[in-house]
Amino acid sequence: MEDLFEENFKDNFVQSKKLDESVVSKPQKTHLRECLETRTIFNKRGPFLGARNIKKFRPDWSFHEEEHKRESYLLDHPEEIVSLESQIGQNRFMFVMRNVKEEYKRKNYELVELVVISLLRCTNCDAAKTLHRAHEYFDFYEDLFGCLSYEQSLEDDELRESLETGAIELFENADDEGRALTAGKMSEMMPAGADKAEKLLKMMNYMIIRTLRNYPLAQKNGFIFMCNMGDSKFENLSSIVTRTHSFSMSRYMPVKISKILLFRPIYFVKFCLTHLKSVLVRGAMSERFYILTENAQDLFGKPVALREDILPPIYGGKNWAYDLQNRLRGWRLEEQENEISMGSSYRAADEDMMCSDSESAQNSGFSILTRDISTN
Repeated sequence: MEDLFEENFKDNFVQSKKLDESVVSKPQKTHLRECLETRTIFNKRGPFLGARNIKKFRPDWSFHEEEHKRESYLLDHPEEIVSLESQIGQNRFMFVMRNVKEEYKRKNYELVELVVISLLRCTNCDAAKTLHRAHEYFDFYEDLFGCLSYEQSLEDDELRESLETGAIELFENADDEGRALTAGKMSEMMPAGADKAEKLLKMMNYMIIRTLRNYPLAQKNGFIFMCNMGDSKFENLSSIVTRTHSFSMSRYMPVKISKILLFRPIYFVKFCLTHLKSVLVRGAMSERFYILTENAQDLFGKPVALREDILPPIYGGKNWAYDLQNRLRGWRLEEQENEISMGSSYRAADEDMMCSDSESAQNSGFSILTRDISTN
């Protein structure tokens, strides 16, 4: 038995079982798969060491920090705000769409257009930054799902069942600026290996894309991410989930992260993070990482300032009508209605359809010329 331990764990890290051979076998464009599969373990005959390539998985908050600086600057210089529906905004939209890789537009034009619109809103119509971040997200999407043409839907039993656990919940218009809140329950997430971390990441992606599709203010003002550690124990802690989500959210997701909240933390975690958060969340983003208490009122006062009428009683809110299962039924019904309105022929031909940029911008369901963008 001891020889077996030495053979398998002598290097202080181990690759977990392959999650999906059809995905993993493809050339990877990002470090996502490595991040999911690398586990740090304890070597009983040597010092504790992290995974050898852990530097690859460090979060990079530069995109979000730069957008926060831009946001502050525009408050003092409103004349420099570029509206997406303005002529300049539309010209930049067309420029970005022309320069997105043709293979991406051919595979999933709807997703490409949505991501470009969202990032333009987020970056004050910065075409160069939008194009760069969009390509990073498309590469991430292909590594996560295997191909860009894959579309998430609640018809997928695994996704639907994952959402029904309530491990991650979504609350739109969570503050007065229209930001969306994703609330993860650590007690439901952990303990987790690479396969569970991947499911959670797919849940998060589904919620983000769904929100961007329906809430322009969330496109512009971003998301708030909250980890609820209530009812959690030490065995619920998992470096895989924490590492993978911070890595993916900071580097790839097509949204601006406004705040990160740690709610009802375990005492030991609260003590450590209070002293180490500037190390773990480096740079200016550490100022937007809030360690809260057990008191739900922390969520409604400054600097967090969430809306009581949106959050359910479990978070101290007054939304007594909130019911997760009913929300999921409503989402599924909405997807079915969209399928009918789009027509089965459109979806069947989606992989092969390739329109010119100008024609697609006028005909697409997500075009800036046809969507409701009055809230910009």
